[in-house]
Amino acid sequence: MMFKGEKGSETPPNFGLDEETIRKFISNVFGNHPADIFLRRMRAVTGSMPHCAGAARKARQRMFAMTAALGLPCVMFTVTPEDGINFRIRVMFKGEKGSETPPNFVLDEETLRTFISESKHIRFDHPGLCAIDFENVIGITVEHILGWDLNKNINKPGYGFFGDLDGWTYAVEEQGRKTLHAHFLLWIKGWGKLRSGLGTANGHEEYVKQVSKYADRVMCTRLHGFSSRLVPKASLSSEDVTLQRLKQYYGDALAGEDENFWSSSRYLTKCRVLMEMEVLHSMLPPKCESQINMERFTPSARMKFIVAALRNLHKSDHSPSCFKKGSECRMKLPAYPSTETLVMFDDKVTSWFDWRGNDISRSLSICVPKRAYADAYVNVHSEFASILFGCNTNVITGVDGGSVMYCTCYVSKNTEKEDNKHFADAAKHMVKNMQQQMAERKELLSLELEEEASSVGLKGMIGAALMATKVHRVAAPMASYLIRNGSRFHFSHNFSYVDIGSFFKAIQEDLNISADEDGSVF
Repeated sequence: MMFKGEKGSETPPNFGLDEETIRKFISNVFGNHPADIFLRRMRAVTGSMPHCAGAARKARQRMFAMTAALGLPCVMFTVTPEDGINFRIRVMFKGEKGSETPPNFVLDEETLRTFISESKHIRFDHPGLCAIDFENVIGITVEHILGWDLNKNINKPGYGFFGDLDGWTYAVEEQGRKTLHAHFLLWIKGWGKLRSGLGTANGHEEYVKQVSKYADRVMCTRLHGFSSRLVPKASLSSEDVTLQRLKQYYGDALAGEDENFWSSSRYLTKCRVLMEMEVLHSMLPPKCESQINMERFTPSARMKFIVAALRNLHKSDHSPSCFKKGSECRMKLPAYPSTETLVMFDDKVTSWFDWRGNDISRSLSICVPKRAYADAYVNVHSEFASILFGCNTNVITGVDGGSVMYCTCYVSKNTEKEDNKHFADAAKHMVKNMQQQMAERKELLSLELEEEASSVGLKGMIGAALMATKVHRVAAPMASYLIRNGSRFHFSHNFSYVDIGSFFKAIQEDLNISADEDGSVF
């Protein structure tokens, strides 16, 4: 780009736009020099919007760069903070008035109904507060659950729940265009050695034991309070067993309630409200305490059951989304029971390539967690994180390179196409009913009636809505998050672009390596 000088000559301005400034800018090290301001403006004009496919492609490159540097991730960890009935959001909205203790779970139904209704309205009217609470939860997750010092940007040895980390990344996504959740990919120190050991014959059993032991520590599939010996396989369903435990806790409250607790409508029964109130009260610190007493927050078996039932228990009936990828349920539910955590190997031998292109024969494996018969519909979660935040979590141990694609292909998951299809089906039925009513009126009055203006307007609105669902949209919580954070992808490491050609040329000159005829130095 050329600029006019004082006398009309084409001379570049003295921005100080040197190689070092550009290198820092590419590595996201910003300053206030005119050259930095110029580069930021160039990025604003030419860069990708943070919620579009272009930004996802850039993040995918960075995740693959971490995979090239650190190996395949060990754990995929998902956190979905609850924002429907969230006392923290209520406090942010109401200030000191909102810090009043939530209603007791033995009060009358009207008081509970009012509290739930207010919480729902706060969520819809102030989505930015939901985004702020989400940011707080993710910050606590990185600092205290992963054990990563954000100030020094290093792992805190012996601190993290999942073990010592080499690195991490996470992608923020929308859940049903409302609730935000984050997918973490974690690189655990020493995992590469375990993964390599699983694919070899020597010491195979020892590596399997280590992986199973680690999985038992970080993964959970239980609804507490059950004994598998007391659950005959042919007598009760998983849902029936869960309802039995609920009746022990809320026997009087369940009187007259619809026992289909996880119905397709997922309506808030009184029992669900009582459980939500218990979760809120369990997280309140005692009054007049300047420090948190961690012993008080040791969860009881009752609280473990309530949180697991509210947040980590799937419905026992299928929905259309279960079969959008084939004739089998994509959630693979109900899950098979297992008396112990297993590492299962594929019968086929797969070609596994190292970074130099060497072909190594490997047997791929998958970790199947321990699961009781009564827990057939419990998702694999982190019990520690779910109890801490009172929210849904998911854990997968031993993920592959496809996890990078999963975390960065959110904008390609056909969400808009599905929304458009559902709306179009409903609109067709509505128009068909309108036409039928018009025909009946014409026949009844024996008149040539023109199409009412209201029906014409409604058809126009339907057409506009169909057009709107064909483009990528961002819900209010995600928009609020992006405004403050700039991106929905975050990494433990910084990145710099490398000129591969110059890099290899420098190696050849320093080591006096001659390139082959095809230009390869290896």
